[in-house]
Amino acid sequence: MVTRNIDIKEYSFVLIESSHNKALLFIQYPYLFNEKIIGKCIYILKPHSKDFNIKKNFLNDIFYSLKDHYVDEHLEITDDNTINMLFEKSMPECILKQIDRDIFSSNLSVINYKFLSKIYDPIKTKEELIVNNEVLRDIVNEIALLFNLPQNKIGFTGSILFSNQVGDYDVVLYVNIEKAKEIKRKIEQFKQVTIVEKQFDIDWPLRYYDSKNNLICIFIAYETSKLSPLFYKDKTKVIDEILFDSIVIDDSHSEFAPTVLKIDKPNINLIILGTACRGFFKKGDSITGKGTLVKNIFQDKDEICILIVNPWEQLFIYPFKI
Repeated sequence: MVTRNIDIKEYSFVLIESSHNKALLFIQYPYLFNEKIIGKCIYILKPHSKDFNIKKNFLNDIFYSLKDHYVDEHLEITDDNTINMLFEKSMPECILKQIDRDIFSSNLSVINYKFLSKIYDPIKTKEELIVNNEVLRDIVNEIALLFNLPQNKIGFTGSILFSNQVGDYDVVLYVNIEKAKEIKRKIEQFKQVTIVEKQFDIDWPLRYYDSKNNLICIFIAYETSKLSPLFYKDKTKVIDEILFDSIVIDDSHSEFAPTVLKIDKPNINLIILGTACRGFFKKGDSITGKGTLVKNIFQDKDEICILIVNPWEQLFIYPFKI
């Protein structure tokens, strides 16, 4: 059993176990939530519901995907709030109930520590994986050389942490803000192939093929949480909805998640939740959409910002749209 005296890194996965079910959660940015375990459910083991569909075989058990296309007239489930509801219904004893779910964590789940059984740490798991896997060892060596990084700043995330079945290799780099910009520029210089996110016809800027033709997807994380501009309080004050048609005037935190951009009209910070927009926007780009004006989540002082919860629906312009 894992105790509360733990440090969960960005882009870790955690295994939650109850008496009859297991679930796998993705922890995107744990440092924001005051030592609470707050993450997004990815898989559930043997749920007591016909609404789930078999995905793959992980951890010697059958896990069920919550985001797959369903067959035999089953409905497709893609909404994060629906996923969260199904997870809470399947494993209610593992969830810490939130009386008023905060907008900042509205599509995530708050987990009771006593049900946390395993942490898939990107760095520690990487060290275990590369011992007997030459492909993964070569990927780490090439990335270290390409971006001039020590190997203790390189980790794996995604399905490689808990499965041998991968289509691409999700790699986490724990760096400072200046290094993140350098990595982004480096990828722009050598990337020769457009790699389209088919669902949205978007070329992901932090994805490329390496010298062995492995598809590498880079996730950039803060070397230390103190580098993040965000400061989260337990209750975010919602002020109003807002439409904006702006220019990015500061892209210092564009490569990280949540993605934080400073825009000109209004002169305000724009916070994009999740990992979807990391690396997309740079200084001078147009950015148009609809968001929520909120207070009390930026740095260590009260400040009004625009919060984007679902960029695919709320942003109208993507600079890498095909």
